Amino acid sequence: MYSLTDKAARAAKVHELATWTIGKLENNPLCEGDTALLSLLDLIKNDMLRPKVGERPSAKGICTRLNNILQEAEDRPSYLLNDSLELVIHPLDFKEFYADSKSA
Repeated sequence: MYSLTDKAARAAKVHELATWTIGKLENNPLCEGDTALLSLLDLIKNDMLRPKVGERPSAKGICTRLNNILQEAEDRPSYLLNDSLELVIHPLDFKEFYADSKSA
């Protein structure tokens, strides 16, 4: 999930493919509003995908957040998916990522 930006300094950043994939998922209409999927993506993007280990939450903190997402889904089934949409899940086109990365 990471790529090295400076091997000598042991500096890393989140891999471009991970960032691109999360962005595509966040922009999916199924994530609009207050949904479990958007909460999960937020947890991954802003807490779990931190190149510096010391900046990441503890396993206990992650489990707590996941349990909160699960509890909210049990209490409010509409939290699972944006129910105002027809359920059509289109696969991600990774060829688009590679085309974008070559042109950048």
